[in-house]
Amino acid sequence: MRVLGIIPHLGVGGVQRQMLLAFRGLRERGFACEVCCLDYEGLHAARFRDEGFPVHLLSFGRASIPSDWSLFGLCRRIAG
Repeated sequence: MRVLGIIPHLGVGGVQRQMLLAFRGLRERGFACEVCCLDYEGLHAARFRDEGFPVHLLSFGRASIPSDWSLFGLCRRIAG
């Protein structure tokens, strides 16, 4: 099973650290986890990659039709 975490960015913050902790636990249970940043990657992106969690960047205006289709395409690619 796969998990795609969608977040504005992986900058400094508690949510980003909690996501990394959750991903570690999910990986131990057999889940494949990836992150999608909507604004920019941020400081923690390298940390996620170093731990084996792919980070994707979809940089565009929120709530736009192209962004919805881009996110849909990313989900399809990840799902295989």
